[in-house]
Amino acid sequence: MLGFLLGACSSTPDLSSEIEIEFEKSGWKEIDLNKVTNFEWDRVCIVGPYSQQEHQDNIFGFHSELLSSGNDGESVLAFITNNKVVKHVTHPRNKGDFLGSVSKCPENGKAVFIRDPKEKGTSLKLVLKNA
Repeated sequence: MLGFLLGACSSTPDLSSEIEIEFEKSGWKEIDLNKVTNFEWDRVCIVGPYSQQEHQDNIFGFHSELLSSGNDGESVLAFITNNKVVKHVTHPRNKGDFLGSVSKCPENGKAVFIRDPKEKGTSLKLVLKNA
């Protein structure tokens, strides 16, 4: 049954590892999502834990299956083309916390995130580079 529900788009667990590796290569300073994807996408939207269907649909601009994680330590990155989620990945927030950009859906080529300069210590909170 779960396979049927997820059939509309594919989850890519290895993509989360690629995001972490690229972020680590930069000294935990920056991640360009275009560098870690090998598929076509127009924009990426961030879905926070416990998001409701209506909130997700408002972020995406269209209705899609609910992708929200039920775990405070995770967020979901949904890669979208032509108003369809083509891939999504659940990513641990302790390996790059995208929740600071949850209401934004940057386009491919502009989905570059940097470590939030306002954060101190070991926080890996990310914000859009040119927001």
